[in-house]
Amino acid sequence: MKSNVTVERKSNSEAVMKALQALQRSSVEVGYAHDFKNANREDAPITNAQLAYIHEHGSPAHGLPARPFLIPGAKSGKSSWISKLKGACRAALAGEEGAMVQLLDQAGSVARDAVRKYLMTAPFAPLKETTIRRRLKKMSEGQRSAIVPFQRPLQDTGAMRDAIDYRVRKM
Repeated sequence: MKSNVTVERKSNSEAVMKALQALQRSSVEVGYAHDFKNANREDAPITNAQLAYIHEHGSPAHGLPARPFLIPGAKSGKSSWISKLKGACRAALAGEEGAMVQLLDQAGSVARDAVRKYLMTAPFAPLKETTIRRRLKKMSEGQRSAIVPFQRPLQDTGAMRDAIDYRVRKM
């Protein structure tokens, strides 16, 4: 008995190559967007990127100890964002460029959140008494009564923490 079944093979090699090329041209970056248009003005206020650099490496000239948080923070969430990057590679090998882009975006989000969490929980060098007094002077009476006298470093306003972001960059 003869069968009338035919097998049709469809290649997705073009989609795979396109997705792999897109993956090769992509990078996930976590940190601070830098305001280049104002950064070179002498009267420009310090940016979060500049402030983060100072805290990351310290400033002996100003008596500031290094309080690294970007690199250790990203490393603290490494297993989670690495799994997203592996998923992006698998999606590219399957020719699923849309899924690959989504997973790269998720990797950036996970890494950003890991840095923010580390910034809030890391055992940094404590603040100097003069810093604590200066912060207390800036606060209203109600704010002063609601805080613990020894505040955590790098959390004065939360602006630097909130400015940590990521992007999927296409080169």
